[in-house]
Amino acid sequence: MTTPTPQTVSVVIPCYNGANFLREAIDSVLAQTYPVLEVIVIDDGSTDDSAAIAESYGPPVRVIRQKNQGESVARNVGIDQAKGDWIAFLDADDIWLPEKLNRQIIEATSNLDIICCFTNYFTFGECPSGSVPPRPDSHLTPTPFIDMLFNWCVLPTGAIVNKHRLKDVCFPTSVQHGEDQIFFAVIRTLGNFARIREELVGYRISN
Repeated sequence: MTTPTPQTVSVVIPCYNGANFLREAIDSVLAQTYPVLEVIVIDDGSTDDSAAIAESYGPPVRVIRQKNQGESVARNVGIDQAKGDWIAFLDADDIWLPEKLNRQIIEATSNLDIICCFTNYFTFGECPSGSVPPRPDSHLTPTPFIDMLFNWCVLPTGAIVNKHRLKDVCFPTSVQHGEDQIFFAVIRTLGNFARIREELVGYRISN
């Protein structure tokens, strides 16, 4: 029986003036039960101490500084720089539960046609506590493109994508809203998505 090749994960964290929460985000990555290959923090022209906070960690955290160009550009830089088999996105003010990546890698590698695996999430911060309502129960069955656009809410912070199958797809930089869902809708045409029902990601609500 052939032993599966270990899958490496690059984490991409776009950050603009995220000093208040960035350390908590990075710590949640380093606490994963599935070790990551690298954590790439793209400092998008921050005027606070974000870059210095990230640089204080050392490997596997590395920092790319750029002038402020927006979150989509920052994520695209991370995609381009990532060396892992899978790219995991994390916003600078969100967090992961420790088993998040391990659960996703097991699920994502269970079928060769999976290009993206995402988890449910809970909200925290300056809002009433409570969970996000469950999304449609789609798993590996091909889903009509229209359902992807209107029914699936894939939170970037909860998603990992297969870098080798992304081809030239990137986050659009010519739109102001909905760029995340455009990205996921496009890659949905390249492969199947798998969803983990557990809420393994914390999405921070803040002013």
